[in-house]
Amino acid sequence: MNCHLRFDSAHSGSLRALILNLILAFACHLQAQSEPDYFPMHIGDKWTYKLTTRNITHWGNKIIEIIDTTTIQQNKYFIFEEELHDIYYEPGRIYRSMHYYRRADNGNVLKYSTLINQEQLYYTFQKDSLHRPYWYHGDYNLVDKWKIALNDTGSLIRIPSGTFVNCYIYSFGLFFGDIGGRLTRFISLAPNIGLILETAEGDYNFITGAYINGQLLGDTTVTTVNEATQSKIPSQPVLHQNSPNPFKNTTQITFSVPDLWLESVQISVYDLFGREINSFILTDPMPGHHRFQWNGTNKQEEEVSNGIYIVRLRSGRFSEAIKINLIR
Repeated sequence: MNCHLRFDSAHSGSLRALILNLILAFACHLQAQSEPDYFPMHIGDKWTYKLTTRNITHWGNKIIEIIDTTTIQQNKYFIFEEELHDIYYEPGRIYRSMHYYRRADNGNVLKYSTLINQEQLYYTFQKDSLHRPYWYHGDYNLVDKWKIALNDTGSLIRIPSGTFVNCYIYSFGLFFGDIGGRLTRFISLAPNIGLILETAEGDYNFITGAYINGQLLGDTTVTTVNEATQSKIPSQPVLHQNSPNPFKNTTQITFSVPDLWLESVQISVYDLFGREINSFILTDPMPGHHRFQWNGTNKQEEEVSNGIYIVRLRSGRFSEAIKINLIR
């Protein structure tokens, strides 16, 4: 139904015309109410997520809850409180952050950035945006920016907690200045639920439950430190995604060594030009999980500049790499 209110010129002053228009208006209201909401916003809404790495190691849980509203520059925003519970790399460590969203008149979602002190388009639901990527600035610093593209509007998404249809899929490409994408993550939104899946290089984070507008979906029970169990030791070395990422001062790099592995393990940090910045060698690694911290310095213990770096693990013929992001 295309809902456009209009008055019949022949009966514009009649009771019949008034009743017809009231019925049409009510029908339009019902249709609007039945339209799926891809970004629910009600105080008390809550989402829980399971965070995993490329080898399906469950390393953390994320809880997002709308705790209140606030007015910024005469606009009303919903306050999203985000808690990331580390249960694997640093058990018990919690990272907290606040985000501010509101809905525009056309249904798009706008996010307020405290870094640049203004709001920007974050999710668009306009179909012409499938052909028009747009920019988002200021998540971490004023140099990097995200190039956001709406990739699809009717996807079927299967994750461990269920199957979702008619999903929106977005790609977020991180650019340093105006040159080249450095990191791409993909986000999927499901109707009447919102964010259900986020993937990037080494990350696979999916929803486990939600409480939206008084309705419970899935399982929102989240345990923290006691939930952590060491994953099975693999048959070859595994380089896990660093945590936190992006990071400001130090980040923890974790890798796993299988049983009866006789080769030494070297971890090297490179810039995007392929120059080795720093390296660490474990000559006689014991089987199990190993971790060390990198504080963003080179071999001369000098601080390196902000940006994307490559961490590569080499052991015998085996090699694996991840991208990390330093944002002092």
